[in-house]
Amino acid sequence: IQSIRSDSRAAIQPDLAALKAAHAKLQADLSSGADKSVLGQDVLDQDTYRAKVRGGFQAAHEQIVARLTPDQQASLATCSGPGRASGNSSAEEEQQ
Repeated sequence: IQSIRSDSRAAIQPDLAALKAAHAKLQADLSSGADKSVLGQDVLDQDTYRAKVRGGFQAAHEQIVARLTPDQQASLATCSGPGRASGNSSAEEEQQ
């Protein structure tokens, strides 16, 4: 499990850095009064990287769950609650 976590963390880092850069660009364009088409592209870029990061975390989670025994999987599902078991946190559900 530790190797899955460290491998996934290394794989996610470039997308996470790109997400932060996309967010910074959006904020800079907002501050400078950029055209709505520029802002729209900034939002799309940010959403693309957010989806990549989320997908990376989800893939790591699925790999870890696959290594657990059925009892451990049941405990994880119980501990993480209904929103977390599907990969959505309550904050993500509120945004949707």
